[in-house]
Amino acid sequence: YKSASSCQLLRHHRLEYLDRQYVNCRGHMGDSYINFFRLGQYNCGGWDMKYRYTCVSPARFTKCADHGGKCKCSGNVRYGSGNRWSSVKQVSTEIDCNHHVFGDPWPNQPKHCECAAGPNLGSKDCETYYTPCNQVYGMTADWQANFKVACPQGKLLSHFRQVRGSCQGNHQQYQYTCCTPTRGYGACRTVYSGCQHEVGVNSEYLDRVAVGCGGFEAVQDWQLTAYGCNWWSSRQYVSTCCILK
Repeated sequence: YKSASSCQLLRHHRLEYLDRQYVNCRGHMGDSYINFFRLGQYNCGGWDMKYRYTCVSPARFTKCADHGGKCKCSGNVRYGSGNRWSSVKQVSTEIDCNHHVFGDPWPNQPKHCECAAGPNLGSKDCETYYTPCNQVYGMTADWQANFKVACPQGKLLSHFRQVRGSCQGNHQQYQYTCCTPTRGYGACRTVYSGCQHEVGVNSEYLDRVAVGCGGFEAVQDWQLTAYGCNWWSSRQYVSTCCILK
């Protein structure tokens, strides 16, 4: 599914303003994984920008109740039909299957509940990590290269955000969440965004590069880097993308 952060002030401003943005694939379908993200102005007005991103989930849902019934499930439950679903709710035993509980994702259409549990849950063992602190206040877009968001072996990326965290002074860090796919993942590959001018310019220039995996792949790590770029002022995103099972 596709989602976006909210429009926030960023154009003509330095790197610290990125702490108003996030990429979050946790919640709507349970703990899903980041497949793509890109900063842009999109439909934002003025000097605002936002992230657009795509989330992929290996969860497998099966019908557990019709509307008005009770869904017995020890996992995640969603309500809707077709390609229109509510955000999942975590359930330990059972839950009423109706729009009063889940909201109505598709008015005037028949709906039911579906459950994802056990190996069908898609993700488990989510943990939060932090990069080391680095200077961001007053710094240009290329200084993002000082951060590397990297999940450990066996986990894939579900969320990240630039935060103040435990940093002091002019420094910030990245907070990010990595989860273990319940069925694991297959082959991984390195993906390059293509080099663009990023040195000495404001944060909005990051809209020239994107992290993007293919098909049913998820991001394991990403970093802005000069690697592979011929011009001193160019940078690109280098990321690792892994196939979900």
